[in-house]
Amino acid sequence: MNRKLWLPLIAYFFGALIIMTVIHEGAHAISALILGVPVSEITIRSYGINPAVVIPERFINSNLTLYYWSGGITAGVSFLAVYFLVWFRKFQRTPSISNSMLGLITFVVATVQLAQGYFEGRFHHAYIVSSGSMFNPLNNIIYIIVIASIFIHFSLFPMSKIKENN
Repeated sequence: MNRKLWLPLIAYFFGALIIMTVIHEGAHAISALILGVPVSEITIRSYGINPAVVIPERFINSNLTLYYWSGGITAGVSFLAVYFLVWFRKFQRTPSISNSMLGLITFVVATVQLAQGYFEGRFHHAYIVSSGSMFNPLNNIIYIIVIASIFIHFSLFPMSKIKENN
């Protein structure tokens, strides 16, 4: 792979992480507003390097299903839309290694967010308690999902198309 391609890939990766975080936490904030939490009582805290939207304790006994599920699902669906509407279509028109790699980054971010959204919604307490640990069981499942998403991506973006094009 061309050395000139690495800098845009790295910049896209970090940009995608920042945008993913904003969408994820923004969805939590919007769902908190929908559930009736006043804007003045929504705070943003950091658990290590992980930012989090925090709502007051008095809302904890409410039905927070929307609040728990919203972050990862919204970010995952947003990145899947970019994956299929931008990178997949670009690759179909002009297969290139850069389109494939940018699509791969987008797809991996999307699948990780969908998995995190599911875990955060379905197993919220385990997700929050173990969010700071690198070796928690939920992260181990996400690592497997990342590997699976790489295989899925390369079945949708076959390298043979790139070789034919050059």
